[in-house]
Amino acid sequence: MNSVPVKSIEAASHNTNIDPLPRSRFYRPELDVIRFVAFFGVFFHHAGFFYRPSFAKSPLFEALLDVSVNGLQLFFVLSAFLISDLLMREREANGHIDVKAFYRRRILRIWPLFILGLLMGVGYDHFVMHTDSLRFLAFFLLMGGWYCRRYGTSGNPSNVLWSITVEEQFYLFYPALARKFSRRMIALFCFVLIVIANGLLYYYGQINSISIVSWYDSFVQFEMFAAGILLALLLKQKIPNWTPWVRVLLLLAWPLSWFITIAYSYLFPNVSGTSSGMLIARYALTALGCAAFLLGMLGINRKFLPGWMVYSGRISYGLYVFHEYGMRLSSYIFNWHRIISDKHVNYVCWWLCSLAFTFILAAISYRFFESPFLKLKPERI
Repeated sequence: MNSVPVKSIEAASHNTNIDPLPRSRFYRPELDVIRFVAFFGVFFHHAGFFYRPSFAKSPLFEALLDVSVNGLQLFFVLSAFLISDLLMREREANGHIDVKAFYRRRILRIWPLFILGLLMGVGYDHFVMHTDSLRFLAFFLLMGGWYCRRYGTSGNPSNVLWSITVEEQFYLFYPALARKFSRRMIALFCFVLIVIANGLLYYYGQINSISIVSWYDSFVQFEMFAAGILLALLLKQKIPNWTPWVRVLLLLAWPLSWFITIAYSYLFPNVSGTSSGMLIARYALTALGCAAFLLGMLGINRKFLPGWMVYSGRISYGLYVFHEYGMRLSSYIFNWHRIISDKHVNYVCWWLCSLAFTFILAAISYRFFESPFLKLKPERI
């Protein structure tokens, strides 16, 4: 079946290449694959900065490290798309959105592991780093991103939870807006968020602020949430039935859009990577790339999805929370025993061992800690 381009939110509802999703089905395995890809990008980025041998300092490796961090923003786009789709589905089915039920589901899914991660971070600070743990009070109050923006990060492996606080900030107000606003008003709200985000990026570029400051700014990252919501509005609870070539092009558009800004900085080294134009372009292309990848993955037949990737996506929250602990545990073992003398082989073994420890911790957490809470979640419809 040939694909018909989706040119607007109105046209999307008449696109013959978009099939309705069954109302009773909320689990889509291809989204778990996206979650795994997002996690792997974050893992690759953090592993590269945690332990980077001399042979890994080539321009290509530096570019891969730089772009892989955008896996976190893929998480943001996917989360906003999925929750927006579910809220709209609930409103169409019931005539309203049960905001209290939404927060019960959210709390049972996010907060148990979030609190466990904070407690682990406090313990790590106390027993390993011997520093002040008050920063985790800001994290608990969902101000982790703002705290990191103001005071920077430490070497604590639980600092990754700042992104959870940004996501939870957004969902403090979005369900209420989704309940009261029409689709057109929600779209307008998303465009306002995009304007605010780009205004801040322009400001950061003008004051030559380091890019890490904009990274932790919640209002800047809300551009990714806006992209996910707009995608959900575009599809109207339907799924694209792309031809194989269209799907391939969409999947290729994702890494290509991310690498354009990286290539630009290499081609024009005199242009500051924190200039207004560079910051605005980078975040815009990242959002578009994430949306393209999500569109390309939606509707892929289950038989084409590796089972291990689907499972990895299912436990991706734990993978994200525990991955820096896995790196530290692996580093401790390799440094203590000095298992392999060859630096190249030692690095590869450390990297694989870090990933293995991360998966073990996440699998145990999902099976014995997270699952009991997930069973308490109320039904969506």
